[in-house]
Amino acid sequence: MFQERAVREQSCLHALQTLGDAALADAEFGNAIDFFQRAVSIDPWWEAARRGWMEALAESGDTNEALAVYRKFMEVLRADPKAVPDEQTSALYQRLRSEGRERVGSHAAVRAGRSKEDASTGGGSAGAPSPARPAVQGFLPHPLTELVGREDERTEVFRQLRRSRLVTLTGMGGIGKTRLAREVASEVIREYPDGVWLVSLEALSDGRLVVHQVASMLGLTERAAELSLRM
Repeated sequence: MFQERAVREQSCLHALQTLGDAALADAEFGNAIDFFQRAVSIDPWWEAARRGWMEALAESGDTNEALAVYRKFMEVLRADPKAVPDEQTSALYQRLRSEGRERVGSHAAVRAGRSKEDASTGGGSAGAPSPARPAVQGFLPHPLTELVGREDERTEVFRQLRRSRLVTLTGMGGIGKTRLAREVASEVIREYPDGVWLVSLEALSDGRLVVHQVASMLGLTERAAELSLRM
């Protein structure tokens, strides 16, 4: 019974793989995702389906989720210390990650170009003055050494930052939370026209001073219960 079950399972996996490949070739990405996902749910070690799933997600425009499929596969491989992904799978992951970063960079460049155009034309409104911009647009300390590894963590933080206004990194002191945050900030800085700022809070013992610390870093001064920009 177990032998026949294994044979039938392999037949089912090959059928799902064939259907997924056909749907992917026909640009039916939703169907392809469904077929590949069902195959992976039957056999989490089936790399061909993993790659197809990643390709379908990326083609549908969800590169971050495609990268997440690879990271989940790496968690599966941890069950076997000797297991490593196929070269095809690793190459696909690297390609999708590079394409994702290039896409982010191009989008940021387009937004920056639009911001400059709006500033020169008054934002498209006749006679509308362009808003004053701060002289300094961000502060990120330059590290003395290069961050080695932690690619998955950087990708995950980047993905979360695209989805939420607030992303919190937690963990024991000294494991590199600040360094990881600074590295991600340097990669997304082009998406924020007003800059990216690092505000150090470790020296504060009173939570009421957080606002003043942030204001000081941004160059803001308090006047008559209001914060004004110090140019």
